[in-house]
Amino acid sequence: MQYARRRVVQLVVLALLAVGVAIAAPAAAAERDRLKISIANVAGAAKPPVGVILDTQKPHIMVISEAYRARAHLSEVADRYGYRLRQYGPDQGAEAPGIALLIKNGVTIKDRSLLKMSEPWWWKSGKRDPRRYPVVVVGVNGKTWHVVGVHFPPGGPSGGVVVDYKNRAAWIESRKAVQAYAANHPNAPVVAAGDFNATADECRSHFPGFLVAQGAKVDHALAKKDRGARFDDVIRHDAPNGMHGWITFKLSATPS
Repeated sequence: MQYARRRVVQLVVLALLAVGVAIAAPAAAAERDRLKISIANVAGAAKPPVGVILDTQKPHIMVISEAYRARAHLSEVADRYGYRLRQYGPDQGAEAPGIALLIKNGVTIKDRSLLKMSEPWWWKSGKRDPRRYPVVVVGVNGKTWHVVGVHFPPGGPSGGVVVDYKNRAAWIESRKAVQAYAANHPNAPVVAAGDFNATADECRSHFPGFLVAQGAKVDHALAKKDRGARFDDVIRHDAPNGMHGWITFKLSATPS
């Protein structure tokens, strides 16, 4: 009888271990298909302290907007923390250096492109050249992701009262460009992240077919629905004075 009891206990322990292994395997698979994106608007600073985000969050990609003057500093930061800087130069348009991407070493860069807008936009200083949005196609642990870094013209979909609503055409063009890119790449997850210069509710209204993860007032991340991607977490960081939208988004997707 005592032997029989011991045998039952052994079988129960083995069964529990087996359940643990079964549970751990899907969890590990989900971890392999996870993407972490950080964003930050650095307000034109030459030496934005983004290294703290790379060090603490270790995102696969960081999207930095208003990075016009930060190329040298970001190159040094990338080398220090194990990242690669991808930032187009002014030969691709005056706004091309405005968004910089920091991509973690070990992440496979499969392709790069630049979405070029044609509509000018306005701010208090006057008329500005059309926006440029860098796109990177990356492989993270075997999963392919398309990531679009954005900084939409100020004013939101209305165009902005500050500039007499002149930016409406440029904002709508930017929205259509992101939507068209997603439509033209129908298989892998497509994520747009950065400064949308619009509230999360405005983005939900103007981006049907996209999941919207609210980051800050105008800084968010969007993922095309029906691609197996979802947002798992949003982490908000303290932004230095004058800067905004320092956010980390955690996404996961069904295995390829």
